[in-house]
Amino acid sequence: GTAQVGADRLQAAGVTGKGRTIGIIDTGIDLFHPDFGAGAAGSGRIVGGWSFADGDADLYDCDGHGTSVAGVAAGVQGIAPEASIVALKVFGNRDGCSSALASDVLAAVEWALDRRHELGLEVLNVSLSDDRVRTGFCDAEDPVSARIFARARAEGVAVVAASGNTGHPSGVSWPACHSDVVSVGMVYSVG
Repeated sequence: GTAQVGADRLQAAGVTGKGRTIGIIDTGIDLFHPDFGAGAAGSGRIVGGWSFADGDADLYDCDGHGTSVAGVAAGVQGIAPEASIVALKVFGNRDGCSSALASDVLAAVEWALDRRHELGLEVLNVSLSDDRVRTGFCDAEDPVSARIFARARAEGVAVVAASGNTGHPSGVSWPACHSDVVSVGMVYSVG
């Protein structure tokens, strides 16, 4: 919910994501979902993308997760309901959509940075994580990733990543463990 994170107040003030673009690094996107306009990439609010997992322009969502994440970010009832979307698919057909390679995630970030002006990208959402929990920053453990995420920050592109999917109360997973990545967790309704 938008109310749980205060986005309803921003939307009421006219901050709706209009004129902004969010890159969704995930399982792809449903190009025909009514929340995003109809058609193929380049029509509606989906303004581009690439499948790093399969090495082609097929953005078909192999699992539904990417479409769901895009809906939270920029769907009709999402945080930024008028933002445009770039779908960066890192899960693919090679393994039945069950995992993503860190190299594909990093390639997606670099691809987005190289095209940030052309696509108007300001935010990259990475709603995935590895299975390891770290209690501190992991920049020294993974200097290649650290350099790429530092580049994003230096170029004014916010990278937001899931803190992890294990519910661990005192640490976060990759890529959220990097100092230049914003780590976010899920919120639940109370009561």
